[in-house]
Amino acid sequence: SMLFIAGWWGVDVLTRYLVMATCRYPREARLQILTEDVVKVSFEKPTNFSYNPGQFVQIAFRDIGILQFHPISISSAPHEAEVTLHIKACGGWSNKVLDLAKAKKTVPVLIEGPYGSLSVDVEAKRYQMVFLVAGGIGVTPCGSVAKSIIHAAEQGQRKLKNMHFVWVVRDMDLVESMGPPVMDELTSS
Repeated sequence: SMLFIAGWWGVDVLTRYLVMATCRYPREARLQILTEDVVKVSFEKPTNFSYNPGQFVQIAFRDIGILQFHPISISSAPHEAEVTLHIKACGGWSNKVLDLAKAKKTVPVLIEGPYGSLSVDVEAKRYQMVFLVAGGIGVTPCGSVAKSIIHAAEQGQRKLKNMHFVWVVRDMDLVESMGPPVMDELTSS
């Protein structure tokens, strides 16, 4: 049974790394340091990359290790042309991402996914009032959800009476670096 499990794991690794990460999605991403401990990862959205608000991807940076995939929430909304992820340096791998961003602006990446789904259907038209709560870097999936809901309302796809977005942070640097794009779209609607 151990051979069967090892063989199944090998098939999974080949599927993920060879097909999804190296063939299907972009192989380069831009890095931008936003605060002393937050890095923005971005790439142009390929035509075959579709996702829903609140989903995440598994990402590995070749300069750190091709087998070190980590789950990161997608912070951009599905209708946007650029896919963005935000990584907060708070441990071994994420500190290496921060160091990599200090050294390079464009890096090779492996991406697989997207995965996950929200427990509430944000596409449902029956919700006319929305209340979102986020803490710290956890704003990334909430920002994606908020921008998607606002976009759907602007396109006439849903009726939105009220949206309340509560974001609690320890450091205002995070709000200043990540806040404007999300807040601009929230306040313009």
